[in-house]
Amino acid sequence: MYMEKQEVLIVDDDEINLKMLSSICKKDWKTYTANTAEHALKLLGDVKPDIILLDVVMPGIDGFELCSILKKRRQTKNIPIFFITADTDKVNEKKGLSVGAVDYLTKPFNAEVVKSRIRNQLELEKYRKNLEHLVKLKTLELENTKEALIAAMAIMAEYRDNDTGMHIKRTGYYFKCLACRLKEKFPEKLNDNNIDLMSQSATLHDIGKVGITDKILLKCGDLTGKEYNAIKNHTLIGRDILKRTEEFIGPSKFLRFAREIVEFHHERYDGAGYPHGIKGEEIPLSAQIMSIIDVYDALRSKRPYKKAMSHKEAVKIITIGDDRIKPSFFSPLVLNAFIECASDFEYIHLELQEKKEKDHSVNTTKQTLM
Repeated sequence: MYMEKQEVLIVDDDEINLKMLSSICKKDWKTYTANTAEHALKLLGDVKPDIILLDVVMPGIDGFELCSILKKRRQTKNIPIFFITADTDKVNEKKGLSVGAVDYLTKPFNAEVVKSRIRNQLELEKYRKNLEHLVKLKTLELENTKEALIAAMAIMAEYRDNDTGMHIKRTGYYFKCLACRLKEKFPEKLNDNNIDLMSQSATLHDIGKVGITDKILLKCGDLTGKEYNAIKNHTLIGRDILKRTEEFIGPSKFLRFAREIVEFHHERYDGAGYPHGIKGEEIPLSAQIMSIIDVYDALRSKRPYKKAMSHKEAVKIITIGDDRIKPSFFSPLVLNAFIECASDFEYIHLELQEKKEKDHSVNTTKQTLM
């Protein structure tokens, strides 16, 4: 089997050293040379060597500075670097290792020692890359498992609702859409990683409903005061479920966001919500976002006790209010962001509705043919 030669870049302002090292390396590895740091940087725009041999003392940008530059760049930070030097001073050796070099090659060069050290380092790098690949595979496996568990928990919470699957998907898409719109306002809280975690955890917002009886949850008429209080308790039931989950598997950012959303998504910015009646910025940002999403999706969804509303009607109620919902329920920043991306919400709803109808049609056809 043909194996492509690994590549070595030699950077040295001394022409003799360049030729000598190139002669030592070229039989075993594809070799590139550069006589200045600037030349090396330009070359590294086109090639990605497996190892770099770098002179310490050079005019302009010296070896230490070039090494620091390369270790800060995503494309070159993992390339092993050997420093070339005649200086065996321990202070310089320590400095070189501190800026990211893996070893030193001292002048005059011993060809066998040079080749042996390069081979050893390339072998280590091969093992590092293989380990990195295995870690990525294991991480992906764990991520897939986590997503399956999230979906299972979310479905369990909504099991008595025929719209379960689409509701879970809509919630995640709505959350990501709205959070991305708010990203500039909250750059630290809403970085890409947090948005992904919050969007996933948002699907668990009603997990506490597993503790509410069908008699109350699916009731078509008006709820009594006692029944309404029981419904409100789903936020605390959900919080306790996630707390116990965290005690079992250990703390995680995902579960922290999930607890925030589950416990506080029915709180209102003006203090009119439940279960604690907190207001304003006392409410976690994740729950502020979920609050408006939950109201929108509830208005758009058919329930045993009501018909589904159109997108236009739902937006009007959220922004202007009616006898039950007021704009003051929501953070002004979150409400403005919702208005800005309302058309995206409509698109998400329609796309998933079409998918649901198509899937239903396929399933009906299959049943007919069976």
